[in-house]
Amino acid sequence: MRKRSKALSLVMALIFALAFLVPAFGMPGTAAAYPKVSIGDNSGDLKVVTDDADDVKDRKATLQAYVDIDEDDYDYSYEIDEYGFFYGYDKDDVDDVADYLDDEDDDWLCEYEEGDGYDYNDDDEQYEFSMQLRNLDEDEKTLYYRAYIEYADEGETFCSLGKTKSLDIDAGSDVPEVSTDNATSIKSDSAVLNGKLTSFGDGNEIIEYGFYYGTTSSVSSWQKVGDDDDRLDEDDTFDLKLSNLKSDTKYYFQSYARSSEGIGYGSVKSFTTKEGTPAVTTSVFTIGKNYYQLNGSSQIMDAAPYIKNSRTYMPIRYVGYALGLTDDQIQWYEATRTVKLTKGNTTVVLVIDSPTVFVNGQARVMDVAPEITNSRTCLPIAWVASVFGHTAAWNGATQQVTITGVTSSGSGDVNEDVELKLSRTSLILEPGDDSTITGTLDVDIDDVDYDISGDRVVSVDVDINGDSFKATIEVDADADDGDESTITFTVTDKNGNKYEEELDVSVEDDSSGEVEVSTNNATRINKDSARLNGAVADDGGLDIEEFGFYYGTDRDEVKDGDDGYAEVDEARGNEDLFYLDIEDLDEYTRYYFMAYAIDEDDDITYGRVLNFRTRT
Repeated sequence: MRKRSKALSLVMALIFALAFLVPAFGMPGTAAAYPKVSIGDNSGDLKVVTDDADDVKDRKATLQAYVDIDEDDYDYSYEIDEYGFFYGYDKDDVDDVADYLDDEDDDWLCEYEEGDGYDYNDDDEQYEFSMQLRNLDEDEKTLYYRAYIEYADEGETFCSLGKTKSLDIDAGSDVPEVSTDNATSIKSDSAVLNGKLTSFGDGNEIIEYGFYYGTTSSVSSWQKVGDDDDRLDEDDTFDLKLSNLKSDTKYYFQSYARSSEGIGYGSVKSFTTKEGTPAVTTSVFTIGKNYYQLNGSSQIMDAAPYIKNSRTYMPIRYVGYALGLTDDQIQWYEATRTVKLTKGNTTVVLVIDSPTVFVNGQARVMDVAPEITNSRTCLPIAWVASVFGHTAAWNGATQQVTITGVTSSGSGDVNEDVELKLSRTSLILEPGDDSTITGTLDVDIDDVDYDISGDRVVSVDVDINGDSFKATIEVDADADDGDESTITFTVTDKNGNKYEEELDVSVEDDSSGEVEVSTNNATRINKDSARLNGAVADDGGLDIEEFGFYYGTDRDEVKDGDDGYAEVDEARGNEDLFYLDIEDLDEYTRYYFMAYAIDEDDDITYGRVLNFRTRT
């Protein structure tokens, strides 16, 4: 199947030498005379009827039409030049074809193609023809189409159009059809996902169904939860409860169902868990003791708290632990003798022996200063605790400090509350090619690491700028067609949290070494002349020695190219766009033409056959 250009004339390549309705088909040849049909009119001698489409599934459909034959009314002397269908996703564009034909304007907005073949139905006394469409746009819901025939009678050409009909592109799918319904029973750590089976497709039973879900919009990172035990009937609803979810977090989910014919997916929906009750922790430190209590559990320290100038000091690491920080959120810089503590959106910087503390860049003055004791960096507990929203209570009788406040895990693992967004999640490159993708967080990026799995035929170059990074992916020049790699980017933000995303890279070597020639529409069409147009779409890495056209009034002769007897002439221009002006043509006559090119190996390559009709 080949799509026709929108700017082609209605007169297309296939002319039937045989009449649609001639005595050779065993039909009588007398009838009453009827008025001739003007182009674009839907009434007249021959009427085409647009029929219902057939075999609608998997983005395919077979369009059907017929011409009614009444042996008592038609004289069967008409010659059918063309038959086929106009089609498109906009009903108005298809409906407007009649107006364009009336104006003899061939710049209509929808596509059209010739039919695939015709047959006579004796029972219904009608000629039937069809055309199969493939690769229908799955993002569109409806395709509109209408049949046409063009026929000649006594040297005049007439056209008949059928009515516009429609088909549901999704109808008749092989795979099951499911819908994703809204999540229910949403809590801080759980939710119920809901779905419904709307069609079995071509399968007769469902063998698995459930959901995919995750905290980013990247489907590749989602988890699958399903059920392969129970059978599911059409129009049945199904649900699944998710537990151990993060509070105040957005989740994406999608229903699915699998049959023996394949798997069908519902739409993607989302929900946000409710805010959870903050976790309050309590840490108790005892002066001179190298252990402390964390929520009642005893923890060992390698140093003990002490008092200096009526202030309690403790080694930096354990101050951080009491506040819910981890080691990678507690940083010591020897050169500047500074301590940096990071928790959530709060960053605290302290300088040894300086009473000035910087909180998110703003200076504050303490009445004490951090110091180094016994090779340990020690901080004033009360001041640091208050900066992070904790309280430090002193009990003189027990010589203990109790720190209380809301802590977070601060694990430094992947924090799914913040999404790493890649501009692309897959690349298809040829050997030697490169491409650039970007990744973005809503916080500053500190580091980007990556791991390559699969065929190691790609290299990566990364640049970081603020909250974004740019990665250049290059495929080795000697990579093989079909090689595949997965690049896992691990991004660390300024708070020490890590985020991961995958990029799939596949290699497709399209350098076939073969020449491709394109026959383009004829232009400057007059009653006795026209310009033929063509191009070498791909030279296959070869030098093009000659290019031109075969042309004539016999399609088969033109199609045979060098083996036929059609006229042939070299063209002017260059291989990117060449043309040939032909003259001394017959008035109101259909001509066929085909571009060709000869490469350095003396091999000839042809384009497709197109046609035009000279003016009257």
